[in-house]
Amino acid sequence: MGNIVLSFVGNQDPFAATETEGSIISLLRFLLNQGTTIKKVVLLHTESTAQNARDTQEHMESESQLSGLVVELIPTSWELSKDPTDLWLAAQEAKRGLEWVQSQLEPGDRVDFNASSGTPAMKSAFSLLQAAGYASNSQIWQVRNPKEMKPGQDRVFPTNVLALRQEFDRKRIEQQIADYNYSGAWLELAASQLATDRLKGLLEYARCRKAFDFNGASDAIQSLSGVIDDRWAKEIAKLRSGHKPTVLAEAYFNAVLALHNRDYFTFFTRVFGIQENVLKYLLSELIPYPQSEQETDNFWNAVQQLNNGKVGECLQQEAQTNRAVKLQYYPNRTSQMLILGCYTPKYDDVLAQVKKIQNLCADRNQMVHEFKGISRMENPDEVLNQLRRILKGIVTVSLTDNPFDRLNAEIRSALAT
Repeated sequence: MGNIVLSFVGNQDPFAATETEGSIISLLRFLLNQGTTIKKVVLLHTESTAQNARDTQEHMESESQLSGLVVELIPTSWELSKDPTDLWLAAQEAKRGLEWVQSQLEPGDRVDFNASSGTPAMKSAFSLLQAAGYASNSQIWQVRNPKEMKPGQDRVFPTNVLALRQEFDRKRIEQQIADYNYSGAWLELAASQLATDRLKGLLEYARCRKAFDFNGASDAIQSLSGVIDDRWAKEIAKLRSGHKPTVLAEAYFNAVLALHNRDYFTFFTRVFGIQENVLKYLLSELIPYPQSEQETDNFWNAVQQLNNGKVGECLQQEAQTNRAVKLQYYPNRTSQMLILGCYTPKYDDVLAQVKKIQNLCADRNQMVHEFKGISRMENPDEVLNQLRRILKGIVTVSLTDNPFDRLNAEIRSALAT
């Protein structure tokens, strides 16, 4: 393991001239005195500072402590030579130099930036590269002018831009959370230095819960009892139990997230699933709903007996003119709605709302089977209103209190600490 030192040679850096003027020389001596193994020294230079770079190299070769170091001189672009104060150009050339250095690194190696040499633009560029995450294993060094040093100050000292990097990371993670993109937030977190067990557990919980992986969500917070709000364990336990009203509410909240992100494909899929599962749930309150094809005969026999046979007669009569009505195998949506409508008028309001979103279900099927997508949607709030009307009287929680918003608040709290 060793270090590669990256520096930029400026017009005011005749390093070979005197010891006091040579910030790169002072940095190299300091690192060697600290026991650092320096594998290579890389000097970036413009056309106008090429001679200074060669002078520095010659000085190192003449000094016993530095003579064994390998020095690479890398010219920057003609554009930066023409305008070395341009921060954008400096950042581009600093990044190019860093990429070359990184191609030479081996596991455990570190990059040392000399941020006391060159133009103000290049000095800033080194710090910006580290803060932006381009050099994860690196250190920025400053070298003071000895004539301006105050008592107690070190000639060579590190500059810590970790706080700035963490602020960048935190902002990106917060945006992913705001978009309910928990997978993206988790990946951002893994690449940052902000990870804690609490934060990782909450993000994994949110990711799994959004994907309806309730077992995975439960596993993610098993070790966080007493550290996070116990509501998350209680809520996921109820979801894991398969309590249908709770799962239906979860599907609604999931649809809201999809709509927030303008993911209409997922939104339509959730709408279809809610409609389908509401009908199954209402039917299961009347008779056992078939869980396998072997149970379908028992299901239809039970249907024939509902209301002393009146439901069966209703279905038989409707089937004569409506080919969509099925009286065997798994009940389709049309048959499910007819069974409920023939059984009692108390389902009329729910069935009316279900019929209003039939076109959405048709759109969903077309998208799935014909690989057609959708990038915009009219009156999405009206669809949510219809879903709430369908779920009214079934779910036992408020559909205006989205648990993912509460979860986001706790994740942000964990991110801030």
